[in-house]
Amino acid sequence: MMKPSAIPVFSMFLALFACEASARDLWDRFLQNPEAQSFAELSEIVDASQCGWGKSANKEVVPDRVREPLFNLVASGNESAFVIGLSAVRCFDGADLEDFYRSSGHFMETRPRRFLTEVSERQVGSSDVASMAASVPTNDDPDSALKKVAERIALLRDLNDERIASAQAESVRALREREADLRRMKANLQEGT
Repeated sequence: MMKPSAIPVFSMFLALFACEASARDLWDRFLQNPEAQSFAELSEIVDASQCGWGKSANKEVVPDRVREPLFNLVASGNESAFVIGLSAVRCFDGADLEDFYRSSGHFMETRPRRFLTEVSERQVGSSDVASMAASVPTNDDPDSALKKVAERIALLRDLNDERIASAQAESVRALREREADLRRMKANLQEGT
């Protein structure tokens, strides 16, 4: 039999366990079926205000186990996953942040208007917007990367909407810088052969 003084502690433990299990269930439900209901439920618990570079809360808000599936959904063009990622961008650092930027670049390729609209409406910082837009891996193939950069610039240039003009300009500027870097890389590789 439990002592009466232990009951409040035990009840608190059960409540914490239930909250953790609930958060886990919400992530799982969203990743398996990222539709409106699961998105709305998950959005309520993703509190990026707890996050910051190197904070332990980062992994509590967005657990390690959900990051790769989330990034894959973003890269596939899933808008709900992209919005969750934007909401949690301060929870990512290091390789996870690079993976989010890369997947967001793929999202931009499939849904350029939605990309610009979401980053504009959520007032995403210009450095994050630039990093997402210009995150084109080279894999030691600057020609392929240059082609990808040109395709992204063309996609963005086709859009004409005042509400997204700032994010559009920042994205194109970042892509132009990436293009210049890739051209230098290509020249250096050619000099080395």
